[in-house]
Amino acid sequence: MRNRQLLANFSYISALEAVVLLVPLLVYPYLVRVLGQEVYGLVITAQVLAGYCSIAVDFGFRTVGARSVAVYRDSPRVLSELLSAVCGVRLLVWFVALGAYIGLVRLVPEYRAHTMLFLCAYTLTFNELLFPQFFFQGMENMRGVAIMNIAVRLVSVVLLFVLIHAPSDYVYAPLLMGIGYLLAGVASLWYIGYRYGVRLHWPRRRYIRYMLHDALPIFGTDAICSVKDKFNYLLIGSWVSMEWVVVYDLGARFTSLLVKPAGVVGTVLFPRLAATQSLSLFRRGGVAVVGFTLLGTAALFVLLPWIAPLFIPGLSSLLELRIYMVAPLLLSVSGYLASEFLIAFRYARYLLWSIMVTTVGYLVGLLGGIGAGVHHSLLFFVLLCVGSYLVELIYRVYVYQKKTKALWA
Repeated sequence: MRNRQLLANFSYISALEAVVLLVPLLVYPYLVRVLGQEVYGLVITAQVLAGYCSIAVDFGFRTVGARSVAVYRDSPRVLSELLSAVCGVRLLVWFVALGAYIGLVRLVPEYRAHTMLFLCAYTLTFNELLFPQFFFQGMENMRGVAIMNIAVRLVSVVLLFVLIHAPSDYVYAPLLMGIGYLLAGVASLWYIGYRYGVRLHWPRRRYIRYMLHDALPIFGTDAICSVKDKFNYLLIGSWVSMEWVVVYDLGARFTSLLVKPAGVVGTVLFPRLAATQSLSLFRRGGVAVVGFTLLGTAALFVLLPWIAPLFIPGLSSLLELRIYMVAPLLLSVSGYLASEFLIAFRYARYLLWSIMVTTVGYLVGLLGGIGAGVHHSLLFFVLLCVGSYLVELIYRVYVYQKKTKALWA
């Protein structure tokens, strides 16, 4: 029965991951064609900026909240306290982040000219504010999460095709998804009360302190990660052009798609690796990760001249996208080392160190590019991204070799 529940949850998560990855790629050509590459680049920039606020609103609760819910899953009273504490902190952070967000939009002239777009993009934070995914994870009921998220995304896509017909309709691109998140969040909170007897109320300080104690390190890690992962979008839009933001974003989406098989391998192996700490199993899994990623990357590299124009008609150069194709190989191995070795073998403290080393490397490279005057080129930012992933991989391989020698000694 337990294995059946795990398999069901894995199936729901896999279905959700597939929709999350594929739906944006399906609407990509339509939005680029209807809105134009420059306008769509502006939409992506607004979504990325709102994404920073989403990290703040989540505050690391998605991870630690699931663990706490799993521990107290049989106590509706404690679950009510935990859920109320998380929602209370998130609501406070949501308003603080909104003030900072509006201030930044008003400060940057290019953003200020499209204030309505950026306000609509902020509705994307409703997903972190209202949708308690951590609760469903802790209760091992991913069916509800998957169904509601998939429904929201599919309905939003249908409405997108119905409502967006000209560049002037660009505000609907983030707004439709944000409204979907709002409705899904309200529905999920009602369902939690109906199904589990959990009620929201004014949070108690004791539970707020309890949740913040575990959430702060996760939030810090997420915030540091976001610097190297998302900052390039904003800089490309400001220093290169909004049109090239779309090209960079397409490379990032291809990368996410190509590293997904590695993530699936890691998800399957993690419980056994955490229990047995078997280096032989880890290495066999690593071979599978490299094999899957290499096969997918090679196929995309060959087919890129035919695939890229489907998403961005009239794309003049494939050089940046081809260089970006190195990223999946680096990222898949680095991510596998992080989860299936550093975490599974209880070396999690090195995970934060690797992120800090990578971020420092990214900032050094960025400052070097600015000093050399090459920061007005998309090629520079692609190389900066790939270089950051390489630094991260080198550090994690170093830790792996150091610790495995100690294990064999």
